[in-house]
Amino acid sequence: MVKAINIAGETSSHAFLLVQAKQFITFTQELQDVVAKEKDTMATFECETSEPFVKVKWYKDGVEVHTGDKYRMHSDRKVHFLSILTIDTSDAEDYSCVLVEDENVKTTAKLIVEGAVVEFVKELQDIEVPESFSGELECITSPENVGGKWYHNDVELKSNGKYTITSRRGRQNLTVKDVTKEDQGEYSFVVDGKKTTCKLKMRRVDVITPLKDVSVIEGTRAVLECKVSVPDVTSVKWYLNDEQIKPDDRVQAIVKGTKQRLVINRTYASDEGPYKLMVGRVETSCDLSVEKIKIIRGLHDLTCTETQNVVLEVELSHSGIDVLWNFKGKEIKPNSKYKIEAHGKIYKLTILNMMKDDEGEYTFYAGENMTSGKLTVAGGAISKPLTDQTVAESQEAVFECQVANPDSEAVKIKKTLKNLTVTETQDAVFTVELTHPNVDGVQWIRNGVALQSSDKYDISVKGTVYSLRIKNCSVVDESVYGFKLGRLGASARLHVETVKIIKKPKDVTALENATIAFEVSVSHDTVPVKWFHKNVEIKPSNKHRLISERKVHKLMLQHISPSDAGEYTAMVGQLECKAKLFVETLHITKTMKNIEVPETKTASFECEVSHFNVPSMWLKNGVEIEMSDKFKIVVQGKLHQLLIINTSTEDAAEYTFVCGNDRVSATLKVTPIMITSMLKDINAEEKDTITFEVTVNYEGISYKWLKNGVEIKSTDRCQMRTKKLTHSLNIRNVHFGDAAEYTFVAGKARSTATLYVEVSEPDITVQWMKDGQELQIVDRIKIQKEKYVHRLVIPSTRMSDAGQYTVVAGGNMSTANLFVEGRDVRIRSIKKEVQVIEKQRAVVEFEVNEDDVDTHWYKDGIEINFQIQERHQYVVERRIHRMFISETRHSDAGEYTFVAGRNRSSVTLYVNAPEPPEILQELQPVTVQSGKPARFCAVISGRPQPKISWYKEEQLLSTGFKCKFLHDGQEYTLLLIEAFPEDEAVYTCEARNDYGVATTSASLSVEVPEVVSPDQEMPVYPPAIITPLQDTVTSEGQPARFQCRVSGTDLKVSWYSKDKKIKPSRFFRMTQFEDTYQLEIAEAFPEDEGTYTFVASNAVGQVSSTASLRLE
Repeated sequence: MVKAINIAGETSSHAFLLVQAKQFITFTQELQDVVAKEKDTMATFECETSEPFVKVKWYKDGVEVHTGDKYRMHSDRKVHFLSILTIDTSDAEDYSCVLVEDENVKTTAKLIVEGAVVEFVKELQDIEVPESFSGELECITSPENVGGKWYHNDVELKSNGKYTITSRRGRQNLTVKDVTKEDQGEYSFVVDGKKTTCKLKMRRVDVITPLKDVSVIEGTRAVLECKVSVPDVTSVKWYLNDEQIKPDDRVQAIVKGTKQRLVINRTYASDEGPYKLMVGRVETSCDLSVEKIKIIRGLHDLTCTETQNVVLEVELSHSGIDVLWNFKGKEIKPNSKYKIEAHGKIYKLTILNMMKDDEGEYTFYAGENMTSGKLTVAGGAISKPLTDQTVAESQEAVFECQVANPDSEAVKIKKTLKNLTVTETQDAVFTVELTHPNVDGVQWIRNGVALQSSDKYDISVKGTVYSLRIKNCSVVDESVYGFKLGRLGASARLHVETVKIIKKPKDVTALENATIAFEVSVSHDTVPVKWFHKNVEIKPSNKHRLISERKVHKLMLQHISPSDAGEYTAMVGQLECKAKLFVETLHITKTMKNIEVPETKTASFECEVSHFNVPSMWLKNGVEIEMSDKFKIVVQGKLHQLLIINTSTEDAAEYTFVCGNDRVSATLKVTPIMITSMLKDINAEEKDTITFEVTVNYEGISYKWLKNGVEIKSTDRCQMRTKKLTHSLNIRNVHFGDAAEYTFVAGKARSTATLYVEVSEPDITVQWMKDGQELQIVDRIKIQKEKYVHRLVIPSTRMSDAGQYTVVAGGNMSTANLFVEGRDVRIRSIKKEVQVIEKQRAVVEFEVNEDDVDTHWYKDGIEINFQIQERHQYVVERRIHRMFISETRHSDAGEYTFVAGRNRSSVTLYVNAPEPPEILQELQPVTVQSGKPARFCAVISGRPQPKISWYKEEQLLSTGFKCKFLHDGQEYTLLLIEAFPEDEAVYTCEARNDYGVATTSASLSVEVPEVVSPDQEMPVYPPAIITPLQDTVTSEGQPARFQCRVSGTDLKVSWYSKDKKIKPSRFFRMTQFEDTYQLEIAEAFPEDEGTYTFVASNAVGQVSSTASLRLE
């Protein structure tokens, strides 16, 4: 209070200060550690704050996370949730929930990810398999995606021609083909240290009672029966005239215990002949004789009236025949409409109460004999007659009949026919829309002939739309097609575009086990092409792959064998084109011979093969030979050579040439060199010319001369000569430095003598030597002389200058060593390892910190000579040093070392064989609820890495808001963010590289939650205010909040400001939790002051509540 006083009086004023404590928010329920298993779909953290509607943030190991493909977060009043999707080991971290208004208030917990425990849901079971049949072993593991190994008597099994190993959705299967005695024993499946075991036993199949000859009458049943030693054998084969029989409705193979039966219903005359049953490796045979029958009196056309009973009659040459009656392509069975009788050789069909719908052609079949007649109903328009009625007294009686077309005059064509153009092999569909549905008496006509539903034509009605489908169109189907209904009619023309073969397949000649392709190109897209071999249609399999890309169609055969040879046919509509496959076997046409050579000479083995440029291998005593200074492998067309350089006694061995499945061997014998005339010591004076001479036992050998143990190179002054068996070393103008011990070496033979040089002059010319050899004076080396001082100057030394230097002056010599320390050049490798596909170019590169450095390259410790290695190229760009290897081979793989100064760095080169894409894990069908995410995953391998494309049906998908493409190693994933019924389709993943294409498909099903029917709906309660809105006071720029609690069902709520409806935005946020509704104003400004109203309504009532917002 303030008081003021003066002589005139006093006055005062007062005010109140209201201090409102700031609300302190805490976590009333902390986060708890969560334990989840790897591959789980979701793990959820949950915490609770002391106040509702509090804003929080989530962190993973200190890094904020946001809602997306991986995380889902939401708040429900005081409770806050974080869900982590598709758990893997990288998700195991600390997770924190932090208040937005005060980040010091937080709670933290851990996500613990456990690996899935492997267990057997179903163990292996002992089985007994008939000889030569296939045995199937199966166990079921959990989780489904584990991989294990199969063993037979502790020997690991691999997929090959004998064994087929498959794994699909946890089912682990092993198929043992063509079981023999050697396949008996214990089989086991091992995964993650766990094991399941069973035993396989072979049972020999024998024929106990063989087949017997059978004679029957055509049209009756024939039964061929035998008895075998093993019951319930289903993998048997029946043959007629050595062609395998395919069972159908008429011919059935039946197994009952140990009895094997072939039942032929309604035998044909063509069924006669020799029959054979193959059970494993045993067989039994018999002959079937069929007595032919004849039709004595057949059917003929008849005309009758409605409601009349009509009898169709046929006379045969035999009685007791199993006959068939057909109407409109369907077999007639006895019922209230039809009566079928047989009296001796007379066979009757009675049609009761004839109607217009019964009009048409009736056909009679007896064996392979047939007769037909057309039945016409004349007069009347009743399609459904009256029927007798029986009712109780006082009840209503209703008689009803149906006329053929009650509204024929009122029916009109709403949408008429249109001309059609289709491509050959496609279907053509003509449609007419009438004003009335399901009108009787409609006809489709071509060239004046009424059409009926058949394999060619499909006539259908759907409401008011009447359709004619012409299947598999060809040029002969071109015509005018008409629609007729009483006086109504319409017509249109069908034009069929001919499919042309643009590119025919070519004959292919290939080696056994190769992969080949036939290719055909047609004139139109999406035209089906069928491939045939030996008149049998080819279906996709592990052996055959059918690829269609718009107009191009390919047939690929993998691992071909001689049985695949022959003519292949591509059928395109009515067209066909042929090509032949010739399969050649690789073999050796010219073998090796044993060789005997003197030591040091080059030995050459030669082989000739049947084909050009095929892979081969050379062995020495069974060990593969690699190219080196010792061994050279040369291939010229069909000729393969092995050259053994500078032979020694260690090279004597057996050498083998392997090509395909063929091999040949020969022996190399190396005879030693002997010196028949030894070297002799020589005394000489300076400037004399001397000659050392030696004689050996073979001509044309390799040899060398040594001076004090160091090899001598031929120069103008020192020359080495060979004449037949004699080898000489001639030294002109000898001086004191030539005095030494000289040695002749050839193989293991050697001879040594000494040269003595007498000094004749006091002033001797100085000679410089390096490492025992006369020093070659080049531009980099300078010789200086000042009176009595002689100098050898190397201005700029290199690493190669290091060594022992000797000066010879008169009768004296002096020696010293030069050590060259490499510069400290820092080397940085661009890549630690390089991966390339065979025959691609490889690049190995390093970066140094200096210009103009002396460098060396090594492969596996051996220096690379870029002058000799034609495929290797060395390029320097400033401080980047690169080595290129063109057309890489497997032998190029290894460790490459780069040396600069005194430092070195290495890179490993891997040369991989190319691989076409292969589906390791197929896509699986997915079923999700509407609005939920859907995920398709496939595991695919291939070198180079394949390009992945995703398709919905045949439409290429692209990443965007609707779908995402994920890639992790060999796993490729298509993620649909939200799936709805319109997304239901077959989704395909296509993997493609330069060496092939692989695809896998699966379907997506979207379930829509059931809607409660009206008679099951809950009662509707009117809205009622529980807690009304309260007036709110805030400051400018600060948030404000209104809350109202209301009861009732199916409420529709709205918020108003000054009688204007509020729409959600970044300034106004509306939320609901159970019966509480909230309006939050992010930042309040003067224009937001005023009255706010909450309105809730439903079908039975409406309530409202009002409050005001005031700014201080």
